[in-house]
Order: sequence, then C-alpha cells, then structure tokens
Amino acid sequence: MQKHQLRKFFLDNQVSNELGSRIMSYLKKNHFTQKKRMHMGDLDVLKLLPASLMKGLHMELYLPFLTRTPILHHLSSLNELAMSELTNIATRDVSYLTGEYIFIDGKEAKSMYFLVAGCAWYDHEERE
Repeated sequence: MQKHQLRKFFLDNQVSNELGSRIMSYLKKNHFTQKKRMHMGDLDVLKLLPASLMKGLHMELYLPFLTRTPILHHLSSLNELAMSELTNIATRDVSYLTGEYIFIDGKEAKSMYFLVAGCAWYDHEERE
C-alpha cells in the first residue's frame, strides 16, 4: 500500500524517475524489507481507551522490561503506583533500522533504552 502511494506521490509531484528510483531502492533496503514490531501508536483505535485501560495496557507492555533493571525491580516491589505512573508517562515504543544509531558516544544520554526485539551493537571507546 505504501509503495503504491509513494509512486502516486512521485507522479503527482513530478519527481524525476532517477530520484524516485533511488528513493524506492533505499526504502526497499531499509524500510519495506525490515520487520518492525507493531507499536501502540500504530493503532489509532487505542487512543479511544479510557485512562484506566490505557494504564493497564502500559503496565502489561512495559513493566516486564523495566523490572529487568535492579533499581526498577526494587521500586516495583515497594510502590506499584509509582511503576504504573512510570509505565504510563515515561515509556514509549521506538523502532530503529539496521545500521541506525540509537545513541552517540560522547553525547549526553536523555533516555534509557530496553531492547524488546532484535539485536543491537554497543561500541564504546575508553577516554582518558
């Protein structure tokens, strides 16, 4: 469906065949062939849920991953409400393409990542 819409976009906007082919090749290699997990944001119908059901969904989706870290595991045993708020407010799904950087060495970290599917390579150089 997206490929068809993209071709129509190219025709409607008079994008050159050469550029259109390059864009299609890139997307075939880096997007269309990669399997991406479905995220909550992919389903507009979930936006219709009341807050209580959305919180429950967030807890079931994210708590198993958050509690893999010792500090959040400990927090979950002490304060379930705090974990509910954490899963509801501070979590989101993100997908990355093969070869795409999740974070860059030397840049300040602004997020914590939990790998749910696939694999990632971490390469870090020691600084003096």
